[in-house]
Amino acid sequence: MNKKMKYVIAILIISLNLIFSMMLLWSVAGRFFSKTNVSGVIILSFIEIFIIYKMVSKSDAESKLMANRLNSLVNQGASFHVLLDTDSPNFELSKAINRVESYQKKRNVHYQVQNNNYLRLIEHLTVGIMQIDHKRQVLMANETIDTLLGRKIQPQRHSYIDDIKTYKLSGLIEKAIKLKEKQRAEVEIRNTNKVVDATVVYVANDNVDFQVIVILYDITEVKLLERMQTEFVGNVSHELKTPVTAIKGFTETLLEEPVNPVTTKKFLNIIYDESNKLEVLIQEILKLSKGQRSKENITKFKLNDVIDSELELLSKKIRSKNLEINKKIQKDFVISFDKSKITTIVENLLQNAVKYNVDNGSILIEAGMDGEKTFILVSDTGVGISDGDKKRIFERFYRIDQSRSKEIEGNGLGLSIVHELVTAMGGEIVVKDSIGRGIQITIYL
Repeated sequence: MNKKMKYVIAILIISLNLIFSMMLLWSVAGRFFSKTNVSGVIILSFIEIFIIYKMVSKSDAESKLMANRLNSLVNQGASFHVLLDTDSPNFELSKAINRVESYQKKRNVHYQVQNNNYLRLIEHLTVGIMQIDHKRQVLMANETIDTLLGRKIQPQRHSYIDDIKTYKLSGLIEKAIKLKEKQRAEVEIRNTNKVVDATVVYVANDNVDFQVIVILYDITEVKLLERMQTEFVGNVSHELKTPVTAIKGFTETLLEEPVNPVTTKKFLNIIYDESNKLEVLIQEILKLSKGQRSKENITKFKLNDVIDSELELLSKKIRSKNLEINKKIQKDFVISFDKSKITTIVENLLQNAVKYNVDNGSILIEAGMDGEKTFILVSDTGVGISDGDKKRIFERFYRIDQSRSKEIEGNGLGLSIVHELVTAMGGEIVVKDSIGRGIQITIYL
């Protein structure tokens, strides 16, 4: 039996009791009840029952309406206000429900804005982020992790194994889940060969439900710089050790043993040559350091003057190899750059063109404007370089032809200095080459 029927039966019982009570009182008082009087009392009682029934029905409907609205609020359902008459006994309660609904609506809007801001922040982070639930399903991933993993991660929920193909990284995730604690390691990604600093954070919601946050920070460049730094230190040590050992050895010989004048002169010449090598190496290292931190001093000057000056310094070596110099630069071609940096760039390009050229070869020097950029081109007819060497010619101390490193003097810093200076000046370097046909290097500034 529902609540409404209970109310009706209760009202009917009360009304019948009222009728019988009135009849009893009048009977005691000796009054006479006619059928008309009794019928009128009964009719009035039923009218009273009907009116009370309608009032109860209305109140019950209002209660159901408010109950439904409260359930809708709890379940995040459709938003609407409960509208009751001001004379309704439930009016104040409906106002309270409407205030709760308005407050919740504002909170939902605020939460949605915060959530959107959070997602935008995650999407634009320079670190890769992936969110995984307790079923090993991907809930969210940003674009950075797409790049690091080398694949487009689908927005639909799916197993993280579909995206993470690197065993060490997936093992790190499973270890974090098993031990219920954060894990961290350096990982080389299988698809992209990128090195990442991987952190896997275990977030427990309860005994069963949990989430895992995978954070990948790209340290590929850092590891490359570390390798280059290690190689640089090793190469510097080697390059310094060779002349120092020679100088020390021949000096000790001169000091400890009687040597005839001819041998003495020979030893002193060797010491002098090794000292020059040491001086050149130190100067080259200082140029690298200066190129990274020096401020530019922009002046206007004729490029021909710089090139002619460097060719004059190399004239002895050019003649010894019988090299032909072809220069295609307008006589009055003026440029506006840091003259000391341009001089160093030209010096190293021409030195390499002479050093690695063949006897009776040639060197081409061009310069001019290419659109809004100034270009300087130096090409030779030397041995050329391989594709493997081409990727490394700007590394410090790297020698193009290791088999000829003892025959050709040099420390492998020349093109590295050029690269450092051009980069500092906001320019670029283009290298064209072929084995046996020389190399062409063009600087754009």
